[in-house]
Amino acid sequence: MLSHNYLEMVCFASLFFPFYADELTTLVIRLHGRENLSQSHRRHLYQLLANELGIAHWKISSVYGAAQLIVGAGILIAYSHGAWTVLIFLAICFSGFTVVTAYVRKIAKKGGRISP
Repeated sequence: MLSHNYLEMVCFASLFFPFYADELTTLVIRLHGRENLSQSHRRHLYQLLANELGIAHWKISSVYGAAQLIVGAGILIAYSHGAWTVLIFLAICFSGFTVVTAYVRKIAKKGGRISP
């Protein structure tokens, strides 16, 4: 309701980027593994970081908050340059998130730890 067009709607939604990106990557992984999507799971990035790798919740929350601030600031800058800039910026952010997620999943699968 606050947005006047689709670009503004995308910009508002991107303020929650880490959560949407985590949900999308987890959904794709679960679909690829033919998991039942209606059953509970512990496959989200923040759950892997906290439960499997033992990182303190406050540290994870701080990183998520910093990521939100970075993406939010980037979106505000990109918005002034047009829709393509916003889409390219979000694609770059999502690619980076996907790489980080893959790395964390690889470490968690091995049962390793990430240095605090």
